[in-house]
Amino acid sequence: SNEEAISNVLLGLCPNCRGRVFEWSQRYACENVQSANRKCDFRIATSIHQQPIDVDTVTALLRGERTPVLTGFRSPRNQRRYQAALSLGPQGKLQFHFKDKPRQPAK
Repeated sequence: SNEEAISNVLLGLCPNCRGRVFEWSQRYACENVQSANRKCDFRIATSIHQQPIDVDTVTALLRGERTPVLTGFRSPRNQRRYQAALSLGPQGKLQFHFKDKPRQPAK
């Protein structure tokens, strides 16, 4: 793909390959995702379950920080709103940290 980054502002380094992460049209992604041999797959959508993900959030994630609790998520399954903080886990996978998640009794 010859998609162009929409901003040349460096957001941080990729947790997988140490490439540079930029903002693209629908996502934040490592520059190596766009390379001919696609040697990296690190990317974060600009919106996750209807919660906008801004540049500051991605910058914090790339620094290894946990985000503040974000309140605009909406479950694609039942449309319920939920709140969660985000962090990056192994291989740069997005991890959700739920706020006061109610424990469901085992059935």
